[in-house]
Amino acid sequence: MRQGKVLLRESQTFERRSTAAAWIENREESLARPGALDALKTQPKSKKTPTLADAIDRYVQESNKQIGRTKTQVLKSIKTFDIADKHCDAITSADIVEFAQEKLNSGVQPQTVANYLSHLGAVFSIARPAWGFPLNAQAMEDARKVADKLGITGKSSERDRRPTLEEIRQRTHKTGTIA
Repeated sequence: MRQGKVLLRESQTFERRSTAAAWIENREESLARPGALDALKTQPKSKKTPTLADAIDRYVQESNKQIGRTKTQVLKSIKTFDIADKHCDAITSADIVEFAQEKLNSGVQPQTVANYLSHLGAVFSIARPAWGFPLNAQAMEDARKVADKLGITGKSSERDRRPTLEEIRQRTHKTGTIA
């Protein structure tokens, strides 16, 4: 504010008060430099920060590679969770771990959660370099490590035997496919 008028209004969301206080201090310091406010006024207003759902949509729309049915279904399903409504620049590894835990608590196996994170990781890996979406690929990697250490994700169990010919015939008969 200058002379009772608001010159600039910004907001940012943080998980910790100490992080917010540090951001305010740094932001005020950078704006106090001569000409900083004038430079902000002349910059064109940027578009709203995209959400994770926007990034998923763009990934599906612009991929020239054939995206399989499973990956498409998984990405569509992720858009129904709260994390999809978050702005890309606000998503942290803790948010991703929370999503993974929510998915695990919905009754799926750890290997299914790992599959979801894998497909979501594909979006995270290209969103910033391809479209300038501020998704943090490192946050995804950190979340994968945490989810693995906490047992939220896991590998499928190895088979301890091969199916018998009779089991293969029964399965083929039920599904109508050739094994």
